[in-house]
Amino acid sequence: MRKAYFTLFLGLMLVSGCSSIPNINQAREFLKQDFEIYDLKKTNGVEINPNSYEITFTSSVKVLKSDIARMHEWKIGDKRTVSGVIVFQKTEKGWIPIKKIVN
Repeated sequence: MRKAYFTLFLGLMLVSGCSSIPNINQAREFLKQDFEIYDLKKTNGVEINPNSYEITFTSSVKVLKSDIARMHEWKIGDKRTVSGVIVFQKTEKGWIPIKKIVN
């Protein structure tokens, strides 16, 4: 009986693994290119199509790059609370972030 439950559990894990979606840690790594992250919360996630997924987030950050600072009329080193969207594309190697919009 235990073997049957274990087999069922493994089967469910495999099925759920195949339909995985990008996680907040992948979003964090993408945002770290421009910001020091203090707090990051996923506020929503939407499948755009089977190969694209969008994560909406809010975060407390410190601005690290001058182009980001100029775009928002901020200064490097400013601490801000931001919100935004990160779009992921599904590839053979998993989900990769391809676009970010930060407000």
